[in-house]
Amino acid sequence: MKKLILGIGILSATLIFGKTIEITPKNAYQIKKLLKNAKPGDEIVFEDGIYKRIPKIKISGNKANPIVIRGGEKTLIKNPVFIKGDYLIIKNLYIKGNADKINYNQVIKEWWNPSNEIKKSGLYIEGRHVLVKDNVICNFPGSGLRIIKKSDYVTVKHNIVCNNAWWSTGGTGGLIVRNIIQSDNSKKDKIKILNNLIFSNESRIISHVYQKGFTKMVIDEGEGLLIQQKSDKDTIKNGHYNGGFLVKNNLLLYNGKAISINKANNVKIIKNTLYKNGTTVTGKAGGIVLNTTKNDIIRNNLIVPSKGKDAIRKFLAKNIIEKNNLISYEDRNIDLSSFEDMLRKYNLKVKPTNYKVNLKKQILDILKNIPKTDKTSFELEGNRLNIYNIDNKKIKALPKNYMLIIPKEYIKDVKAYLKL
Repeated sequence: MKKLILGIGILSATLIFGKTIEITPKNAYQIKKLLKNAKPGDEIVFEDGIYKRIPKIKISGNKANPIVIRGGEKTLIKNPVFIKGDYLIIKNLYIKGNADKINYNQVIKEWWNPSNEIKKSGLYIEGRHVLVKDNVICNFPGSGLRIIKKSDYVTVKHNIVCNNAWWSTGGTGGLIVRNIIQSDNSKKDKIKILNNLIFSNESRIISHVYQKGFTKMVIDEGEGLLIQQKSDKDTIKNGHYNGGFLVKNNLLLYNGKAISINKANNVKIIKNTLYKNGTTVTGKAGGIVLNTTKNDIIRNNLIVPSKGKDAIRKFLAKNIIEKNNLISYEDRNIDLSSFEDMLRKYNLKVKPTNYKVNLKKQILDILKNIPKTDKTSFELEGNRLNIYNIDNKKIKALPKNYMLIIPKEYIKDVKAYLKL
């Protein structure tokens, strides 16, 4: 089947002929074989139907002739999608997870050793010169959309990312750009997040990174958008990421946090609407959080935090320009007209989840489920609970001895529960 493809958009304006490769729910398991002879300029179409699993896609176009990967009118993908390659256009995919079928009791029992089921994210992208547009990614217990590893010159435009990150114990958010590696030394804006609707991504569970050796027993993740790089020390062998990030004209509503920048520099946050974020997060974050970053521009944003939350928070942030931001705590009507057709098509409602976190219960439940040996013991020093001789044989990266940092208001409860 031959098809005329015109107007490749930001990647090329070349008029080309390419074949259409049709993927169906019945043949998707053979995708590697089906794409074996794909060439630049081809279009890969996931035809209508429900896809339970899609193997990893590895394919590249070229500068003149990108490859298009798209969904049909009634395509539903119900598991994570991994796409690796350069010069791609990824559009019109509907990827939906099962976060709404998972509950607190299931996750808290697995907190120390979480299953893959509660780690799942929606769409993983690794590539250069990639356009991601008009997709809907929702309901994953982990993140929604992840831009990772050797990714550069990526534009994420006019997507809906919603209801993700609820149950991850690893700490994540809706749209994640994380630890990417530059392809050149250009300092221009190479990662562009433009005109997306990002809502109701929030963390409901305390997250842990065992390599740190401790966990703060608060909820401090669940961003709508997170841009995070490793420290210069960690990335020296791959080269620093010198390029810029442009975050413009996005709508971020009812997320745990709105936008977090962590160890990434040269970020422009311009003309975004941040409304009623700060839903489940412990503490004051309700808008933009800048952490260990420099040379950023925060300009012409509308920020309406949730009650008691801050609009902009900065930690170790240097050379930050803030200009013409409107900060308000008044309710407003948010213009969603750009997304009306997509919201209607996929029956999505833009509203807060109204999930209530019981942090005291969660801390005590985590203590209840510690994997113990007959030598496990506890020592409380101030607000630091040291746990010795954990049964860590089947738990990746968990040290034998570990520390939990308890919020002051719950120290008495922890003492009483452990009989210390």
